Amino acid sequence: MTPRMINLRDQEVLLTGMAEAAQEAGIYLIGEQQGLGMEAVEVKGRNDFVSYVDRESERRIVRRLKALLPGAGFWAEEEARMDGDGDARWIIDPLDGTTNYIHGLPLYAVSIALENRGQVVAGLVYEPVHAEMFTA
Repeated sequence: MTPRMINLRDQEVLLTGMAEAAQEAGIYLIGEQQGLGMEAVEVKGRNDFVSYVDRESERRIVRRLKALLPGAGFWAEEEARMDGDGDARWIIDPLDGTTNYIHGLPLYAVSIALENRGQVVAGLVYEPVHAEMFTA
């Protein structure tokens, strides 16, 4: 990726792609919640949990975002931490609210941001249960 700031037209295209990635992850999260047993949950720290659902949601988002902005780096909560070949980096929480999720509560979200040259230029939070999305 050539070093440059991302312009407003790029932001619209990127937000659309981010929304599609978040919605795909949200569909997956909803589908997996009912069958998730505590045996599938690992403890990362005090009140900090992770499951195969977090990891798979992250993989799905990363796959989509790689296609959307080739060369961008990633900083994600579970596994994806990689440098890109340019100034852009995706910041991802694939299941924001894991504790609520594993207890069957419908209060969780997918969070995605895009950082370019150290500044966040696009952000999205998607709450899949009520299909609510917030972007900036």
